[in-house]
Amino acid sequence: MTGNNKVWRASLAGLASVAMLATMGVSAASAAEDTAQQVTDLVTFEGSTLADATLDGYKGESLADLVGGYGVTPAGIDANSTKDGKYFGGWTVDGTTPVDWTAPVTGKVTVKPLWLTSGYTDGSNKSNLALLDFTAAASEVKLPAGTAKFYVAKDQNIPATLLPVDAPNRKLVTDYVYTTSVDTNKQTKAAADLATVTGSNVTVSQLTVTFQTPQTEEAYAVTLNGLTKAQYGYVKGAKADGTKDTTLIADVAYNTEYTVPDWFTFPQTGEANQTVTSWTDTSHNNAVVGNKLTVASDTTLVPTKGDAGVTKGYVATFLADQDGAVWKTTDATKNDKGSYFVTVPEDNPTKDGFKFAGWKAVDAAAPFGDKLIQAESDGTWPLFQSLPLTSNVTFYPVFTNRDTKLVVTFRDKNYNGSQKDVKVEVTVPGTLEKSQAPAWTRAGYTLDGWFVDRNNNGTQDTGEEYDFTEWLTDAKGDFTLTANWERATADKAKAALNYIVPKSQADFYQNALGEAATGTANDGSDFTDDTFAAYETAYKAAVEKYATDVYNNPNTTATEEASAAIINDLNAALQKLQFKHNGGAEYDAQGKLQGVHRLYNGALNRHFYSNDANEIGKLTSTQYTNSGWQDNGVMFYGTSDAYADAPAGIEAIVTEYVRFFNPGTGDHVYTVAGGEEDTNLKANAEWNREGTAFYVPSFNGTQEVSRYYNEGTNRHLFSSSASEQAGLVQNGWKLEGNGYAFKGI
Repeated sequence: MTGNNKVWRASLAGLASVAMLATMGVSAASAAEDTAQQVTDLVTFEGSTLADATLDGYKGESLADLVGGYGVTPAGIDANSTKDGKYFGGWTVDGTTPVDWTAPVTGKVTVKPLWLTSGYTDGSNKSNLALLDFTAAASEVKLPAGTAKFYVAKDQNIPATLLPVDAPNRKLVTDYVYTTSVDTNKQTKAAADLATVTGSNVTVSQLTVTFQTPQTEEAYAVTLNGLTKAQYGYVKGAKADGTKDTTLIADVAYNTEYTVPDWFTFPQTGEANQTVTSWTDTSHNNAVVGNKLTVASDTTLVPTKGDAGVTKGYVATFLADQDGAVWKTTDATKNDKGSYFVTVPEDNPTKDGFKFAGWKAVDAAAPFGDKLIQAESDGTWPLFQSLPLTSNVTFYPVFTNRDTKLVVTFRDKNYNGSQKDVKVEVTVPGTLEKSQAPAWTRAGYTLDGWFVDRNNNGTQDTGEEYDFTEWLTDAKGDFTLTANWERATADKAKAALNYIVPKSQADFYQNALGEAATGTANDGSDFTDDTFAAYETAYKAAVEKYATDVYNNPNTTATEEASAAIINDLNAALQKLQFKHNGGAEYDAQGKLQGVHRLYNGALNRHFYSNDANEIGKLTSTQYTNSGWQDNGVMFYGTSDAYADAPAGIEAIVTEYVRFFNPGTGDHVYTVAGGEEDTNLKANAEWNREGTAFYVPSFNGTQEVSRYYNEGTNRHLFSSSASEQAGLVQNGWKLEGNGYAFKGI
């Protein structure tokens, strides 16, 4: 358990995937759920070799179809796909994740090269990267990176969005042939397992994987010719395969089943959309049942003639916010008179801190105009049910302010003398402060955390102890925390007495208890004189209580009641101790920097935090990192790890912070060890846990350190300067959390 419950929230960089892409304009959701809306300059490419950096198109089209292929060549790269000391890793919309070229574009988006950096703490050249060279294999496949050479994080699978795509040539790649910089012998990897080719090549320097001409097998060609319905759209992938925009050619293994891709529908003006849903095999004069067929020869498919081949209907598109990605789409409901009406989604979108008020039509589209469309108390939507559609319509949600507090109820177990419920309010987004929990006591027990009842149904969630670093939003809703009591024992009380043993009380301990203390005698030099003197007094009283109870107890051991009182008294005294940083000494007795330094690299626009003198020296030395890093000096002072291991029932007076590194982005995150964020990042393969970053006081720090976030740059900054923080706010930075992340010395 830790007393410091503040958390440095993980940056979006590195944690983003499907959800992040959706908010940036590219959704990995099913393309069938997105309805096209014609947009000028829908996609903008930065840093590419495209003659026209902006592309017009429809919302819902994939990047590959919009571009007319997979991948775009970045501008200004050298023969090894590097530029200005950085390494090309594909294309991205969120600055972190290689973009999915088959994902539908749901809003205006800017696509940029993904530049990878080497690790900060390893002096080896590009030690965290692997160079993939597909030059010799490029004739058989299409490369979503846009170039035959690109980089990925070493010792991790190749992102699925960077894997080669089949090129229509009546051949299918079965195995990739390659050599590596650590093994010049030719190796093969099944096409289905290609992503793992970089997964077990651990070296101290850059790994290079060079691919040869791949092994292939003959295949049949399935041609989908949508020319007769081209005014209504095209089969998805047709624009990206290198053939006519109305035609898709796919290579299919002999005698295997093929599923026709979905049809992309252009929105029609003044009439219902028409989506091709049925195909005819003209090579064999057969209908394609369920859009699936077993391919036994080259085959050509065309849309089934007449109305039998299409599904007509209007579509209502519901956005997540006014300028955001598609939230849901619904097919209009047709009544017995042939009129179409909006089908409303079963639920409503949410937004932290606000409540949903209704829908408005984008551009005040007919027949709704600028009306706010709201539901009645019985759940019906009169305007949707009374105004027939004459075209496809897109709606955006309207939100209004709502209470941004939630209520947490602290509840005791059911026993004689149990405590009454205590309710506290938490301002969200933010964290529940541990200081908001009631300081309950119970004879013979110690309070060992709180268990969660998120549904407020009187039953605690199985095995879930509440983490006071958890980031709360109003979406979480009110919840209940139930006290977790542990029986106190004489052994636990004695262990508590040996956590921090004042040197002045060591002899008293031995005389009173008849044995030497097992804890190291502490001279108080880590703490201020007045707080350590107060602790000495409390400690002596606890020893006296233990010895007196043993003397009065026939079993010659401390009772549960006395043991609980001793543990609780010591906890209260320990939490009042105040650290000092040895008079401002730069190094502690073990040669570790007392202060946590903040470093900055202007070229990368990144900050870095460390109390490791060797690491700081390497970062600021041109010998290891081409410099660029500047030491801004001590931001705050930390503690040693001497007090990190507290016995059962005692809360450690220091809190460990750990550091994570994302080799794909070069970002670091610092967070409480064992907290919610630590757990989430450890489970995320994109992040490497680098171990302890520093320790800070759990209770009585004096130097507040706050974290700020800039949405424009997707960067976080930690600051202990009030004047700097005032300037940050003026420049668009937002304070995160409830005032500060933690307190240093």
